[in-house]
Amino acid sequence: MAHGGAGNNLDDWRYEMRREIQEILPNVFLGPYSACRDTQALKSKGITHIVCFFDSKESTIFRTNVLASSFEFTCIEVSDSPLQNLIPQFPTATKLFNNAISSGGKVLACCNGGMSRSPTFVIAYIMETFRVDFIRAYQFVQGKRLCINPNEGFKSQLKVSFYLLG
Repeated sequence: MAHGGAGNNLDDWRYEMRREIQEILPNVFLGPYSACRDTQALKSKGITHIVCFFDSKESTIFRTNVLASSFEFTCIEVSDSPLQNLIPQFPTATKLFNNAISSGGKVLACCNGGMSRSPTFVIAYIMETFRVDFIRAYQFVQGKRLCINPNEGFKSQLKVSFYLLG
């Protein structure tokens, strides 16, 4: 889990980049759902799987047949509320990410803005995969996508989940 790399310097971050996807790890991307409109751009990056984190209202609005027919497309229903319990969903997301990667694919984790829900799940994935604590995983992801801002409830759950990993 090396930090930085070409094009990932925080000095290079532009406000508009929040609308784009960023590669967090080889084969793991993070961004807003709006970036999914450009399916050719996703395919050019090798994206094969999309995991969306939406509440029930959003998932019916955002799910499209184009995405479902072009990618392995999964929605995990979660709301962006500090009271939303994400811990039971962390293993599900990690399994989806691992399945995508082990099949030779690349996965995009997204939510409405790519700033709270999807980064939380990518941070959880990194914590479990690399056995690193919340701060280290958070800083790593933020080093790739500066605009992440999981809500305080999600941050607390990530800290708790580190201890549950044993």
